[in-house]
Amino acid sequence: MSLMDEADVPREYYRLWPGFIPACFTPFPARSDFALVVIDVDHYRPTADSLSWAAPRVSRGGILALDDYLPATDLLATRAIKEFLAGTTDFDKVAEFNQQLILRRK
Repeated sequence: MSLMDEADVPREYYRLWPGFIPACFTPFPARSDFALVVIDVDHYRPTADSLSWAAPRVSRGGILALDDYLPATDLLATRAIKEFLAGTTDFDKVAEFNQQLILRRK
């Protein structure tokens, strides 16, 4: 929160749900849509769990930004991202750079 405070982002503009994935998703309101989701958790299981929870909640035209995407490998977060992409047609690729994959919901 200190970074948000330093950037003068009012606390009522966001909420934090601390904890471990996927348990930290439990208190989140069931019916929610996101315009932007950023997933940066490095490892396979939390990335896969984050994608399965967050991707259906990305609104039409919304952005799903994924970190730690290394297309030449099948390890860690990249493995979860590739599995996600193989199982969905709901997103278009917008950009890929610096181990980032940016998707837009159709």
